[in-house]
Amino acid sequence: MDLTRFLKEYIEQYLLSDLRNMVAYEKTIDVKHDGHLGYPLFISCAAGIETLGVLLTEKEDDFTESGASGFDHYWRTYLYKDLPERNVARNIYALVRNGIAHNFAAKLPTIGTRMPDRHLKVVDGVPYIDATKLASDFEWSYEQFKKDAKENKELRRELEDTFERFLAYNEDKVAKNRRALDQLHTFKPIEMEMTPAVTGSFVTGASSKGIG
Repeated sequence: MDLTRFLKEYIEQYLLSDLRNMVAYEKTIDVKHDGHLGYPLFISCAAGIETLGVLLTEKEDDFTESGASGFDHYWRTYLYKDLPERNVARNIYALVRNGIAHNFAAKLPTIGTRMPDRHLKVVDGVPYIDATKLASDFEWSYEQFKKDAKENKELRRELEDTFERFLAYNEDKVAKNRRALDQLHTFKPIEMEMTPAVTGSFVTGASSKGIG
């Protein structure tokens, strides 16, 4: 696994495709019903923001505490550069990203969809995030990131170096936890009507095109 393959598969084929599918499906949900995918959309965007930010900033081999600073850097540098919204990145990380990741409850702002005009705005004293707008903003920002990574040779070298350390860090995590996973019952696949859809692990090399 190298940086080019990681970006192509895990950011473009997995993350961005998932975001597009969620945005498309959200439009079909009756507005009177719950389950408009605001939280899943946000936390998926947050994962992408954090990962790309970490690749841009982390200089150490231990990535354990790098998430908040990586999120902040990418938000300020690519997502909302030169906009007032750039200054709330760490607050969004602490209140929304951590709230959803840890107990599926954003503390503030209010997360919703179908309200792009309220995205990162305060309305009647309440701050809002439109998760579908965040998804489209993230996809746009990724194109700028990818352009810089292609054209700026020094940045490209730094990203590749960080990715190698990032990969080694995750391989170490897998090695420390693999024995416990091997205790799971062995499953012998049988013929099924549906073909399994797999989002791979960049450490083990599993592919979305099949199991193995």
